[in-house]
Amino acid sequence: MGPTNRLTIKEMMMPYVTDMNSKELRAHMTVLQGMNGWGEPLADRLFEEITRLDEELRVATAVLREADSYLDTNSFTNIGHGSVLHTRFKDVLADQACKTSAD
Repeated sequence: MGPTNRLTIKEMMMPYVTDMNSKELRAHMTVLQGMNGWGEPLADRLFEEITRLDEELRVATAVLREADSYLDTNSFTNIGHGSVLHTRFKDVLADQACKTSAD
């Protein structure tokens, strides 16, 4: 039997996976992990770490939002409404919102 032009699963998946944004890739990994016979320990471990970091980012963003909200409403704090720290909170939150909407 001669050579075939059939692509392996890896070859078929790689261009597709590399073009995914992070939200699509997470959904894809969730589907893969639910398939019978899926057994890729490294990918599973990396996905677990990404999920953990996503949660840390979610918590940190919530804390920044809370601090930003507090500084918006309270001009009597030591660091103060409109301070450098308050401005930086707003910058980080705006940057995070842009990244989240892109995903």
